Amino acid sequence: MFLENKKINIFEKKSTMTAFIFEAESNKNLKLLLSLADELGVKTHKLSAQQLSDHHLAAKIEAGMKTNDVSRDQILQALGKL
Repeated sequence: MFLENKKINIFEKKSTMTAFIFEAESNKNLKLLLSLADELGVKTHKLSAQQLSDHHLAAKIEAGMKTNDVSRDQILQALGKL
């Protein structure tokens, strides 16, 4: 019986998620995109208008967190409240 020591390398692939948001006037076109995504094995998630609005607000807050000094007026302007 012959035993051989082999070095085993395990490579962990770190994947990043990429997301797209489609907005269209035609439900027919959106259904076509969803059908294609399903055929290709791409996961899809439906967002409500409130969830989309929350996402936009969170993105603006995140962008604002990267600045050092921001006035109240600049914050309100970025949030579309001024």
